[in-house]
Amino acid sequence: MLNTIRKSCQEFLLAPFSDYFLPLRSGTHYNGSFPCLVYYPLFLLWPAPISARFLGLLWLGVQALCIKKLFRIDFLLCFVLLLCFMPYAYIHVFDSGAIHMQTTSVFIVYALLVKWIAALKNASKNPWQFPVFMGAIIFMGIWTKLTYFAVIPGICIYMIYYLIKHRDIFKRQGVKRKYAVHLILLIAVASSLSFILLNSKTKRGKTYYQQMIASEKSLFCEKGGTAQAKIIKLGRFFPNPMQTANYAFYVKDKITPIGLSYMAALILLLVFGTARLFVKKEGADYAFVNIFLAVLTFFILVVFYRRAHGIHHVVLCFPYMLISLLYIGSKLRRDKIILALVIILLSINIKLYINLSSLRPRYFNPLTKIRYLNEINEKFAEGYVYVVIDSGYYFIKHLYGPNDQCVLNLRFLHRPHEVAAVRGILKRLNRKALFICRQRSAFLKKNFPGLMKHKFDFDTRGWNIWYQP
Repeated sequence: MLNTIRKSCQEFLLAPFSDYFLPLRSGTHYNGSFPCLVYYPLFLLWPAPISARFLGLLWLGVQALCIKKLFRIDFLLCFVLLLCFMPYAYIHVFDSGAIHMQTTSVFIVYALLVKWIAALKNASKNPWQFPVFMGAIIFMGIWTKLTYFAVIPGICIYMIYYLIKHRDIFKRQGVKRKYAVHLILLIAVASSLSFILLNSKTKRGKTYYQQMIASEKSLFCEKGGTAQAKIIKLGRFFPNPMQTANYAFYVKDKITPIGLSYMAALILLLVFGTARLFVKKEGADYAFVNIFLAVLTFFILVVFYRRAHGIHHVVLCFPYMLISLLYIGSKLRRDKIILALVIILLSINIKLYINLSSLRPRYFNPLTKIRYLNEINEKFAEGYVYVVIDSGYYFIKHLYGPNDQCVLNLRFLHRPHEVAAVRGILKRLNRKALFICRQRSAFLKKNFPGLMKHKFDFDTRGWNIWYQP
């Protein structure tokens, strides 16, 4: 609570009702705190950075469970197949953009839709619960991150497709009326909760909508922006899937032979698989619709999301594509050509994992921080205020350090009022200052003279500690 300078917990509070502020966001202005609620029980059991990575595997497990329900494929096989899809599994474990809930929600909504239609068809009790849950899931996706609006059109189109596919249920007496009521419930839950969130007040008196959405413009309204440039920017993760890891590792190549092989195998499997389904009359329309939704989501990101740039945006297309792939595999598992293409695609992904292990980590790679942070906690556990100046250490230090630590985030310490704030906190707590940074600036030397440099017996990748003796 003492950190009122930058990245304060108070900075992200929202007031959905009157002036009663709640912690509805976390870390940035555009990240909702729902993923934090999901992680919290695991954090209590296992308060270590690796548990946050393990959470990604648990989300993949939820997706595998939904796939099992959808296509009647063995759960363990589903889970292994998701893990074998390197770019998708990597981004879930590394999680550079709070995407767990958003990708998983597509699988959950699909599974709930199947349950909903089956309940209407069989006249089961309380079928209304499924559209209510669907509306809540959609809201949670929006709350997690507003890029989820790019996913919603795909979900809506799929719902229309699925209802048309099963239109025979409307011939039963009373089903049309029930469906209309249920649809109203779904829309009411998703829209009312989203309306409350988007109209919540920030600490500066604006609404969340004004802060995050109203200022956004389409790519075509941006000076110097072209759709072609944006497609190249977002599409670079396909000719070289290793670009998926570019936040944590140094990845230079834009196009690689294995990347082109990955694209070719993926396209062949989707196109040939859909064609084989069409010939065998095994539901080619299902595979085609999901391929279309993956492409649609990609172009929504291109056109309407000016800030879209990374794999944590492109990954929103993947659930539709994976559903299509898994459906093709479930229907054509005995087709020799399909089996050969699946084996080739899996082999390429295994090779991508091997290549991933040889990449050089960036200085802020989370895996390189743990030993560094452990030494700080061991040798400076008491009597210091940690001041993180450069980006890359504030949140992980804040979350996984001792309970009585004090961590401040100043990014660039170069303003007199920031120095005064730090000194005030030092005096109030009767502690000394410890600066976590890459270089000791002239401003830091001037305002905190006599700092000593802590020596590590391992490579810290450029990170240093300067502390008051």
